[in-house]
Amino acid sequence: MKNTQNITLILLSITAAVLVAMLFGALNDREAYAGDAAASKGDYVMVPMMWSKNLDLLVVSDVSTRKIIVYAYNQNTKSMDIADTVDMSRVFAN
Repeated sequence: MKNTQNITLILLSITAAVLVAMLFGALNDREAYAGDAAASKGDYVMVPMMWSKNLDLLVVSDVSTRKIIVYAYNQNTKSMDIADTVDMSRVFAN
C-alpha cells in the first residue's frame, strides 16, 4: 500500500510542477515579431511590420513599377489605409 501512495504522490507532484510551469509561461508577456515573414509572389514583396504597440503596417514592394506602398490598419473603420507611397526610381536616381 505504501508503494502506490508514493507513486501517486510523485505523479501529483510532477503534474503540479508542469501546471505551474505552464502558468508562468502563459503569464509571461511576450510580443510577436514578424521576423522573416516576408512573402513574395511574382513582382510583389509583402512584409508585415510593427511600428509601435498600437500600429501595424504592411509594406508592399511592386518590383515592376519600382514603388513601395505602406498600408496601415485603421481600427476605426476596420480597413487598410495607404500610409505612404515611395517611388524607388526617384529615390535611387543617379
